[in-house]
Amino acid sequence: MFAQIYVEYPVAFFIIFNILHAFTILSFFNFYLKEPYIAFPEPCQSLLLGYINEMENPYLKELMESFFVKDKDFIKAFKQSSAAKTVHHGFVGGLLEHTLGVAKLCGYYCTAYPLLKKDLLISAAICHDIGKVKELSLFPENDYTDDGQLLGHIVMGVEMVGEKINAIKGFPLFHPRCP
Repeated sequence: MFAQIYVEYPVAFFIIFNILHAFTILSFFNFYLKEPYIAFPEPCQSLLLGYINEMENPYLKELMESFFVKDKDFIKAFKQSSAAKTVHHGFVGGLLEHTLGVAKLCGYYCTAYPLLKKDLLISAAICHDIGKVKELSLFPENDYTDDGQLLGHIVMGVEMVGEKINAIKGFPLFHPRCP
């Protein structure tokens, strides 16, 4: 699959690879912060909703709104969750702050490389760790749940996104160039 993406979209593959590499380095440096700082979930949520409101693709916008506007239980859990047990954004509101940081970086790349599909990349940035609301318990525990240990946030996130997609009538499941 990655080879096919690389062949069909070499510039996009290079950009995404570099984004992931940058986050690996940033996560390493965050590990050495002496004290975690307090997150500000309300301003972060407003900025994240700004990215969603700017989306032009009606299906991706509806998908993002199904999580971050309509699902009150999800919104509450997302705002209270950490992005990790340790290392990076391991504090209340850390998942929201981390997600916003990834979305901002992807927004920059879309400005620098107009060939990228902004709505798709921003949606991927927003959803990339969405399963962490189920993988990690809320504070004060902030520990892995049983499902989190067995499945992990990626599998749970894919399931969560899939459920929301199935509820959106006419959501395109395949790219026009794919069989």
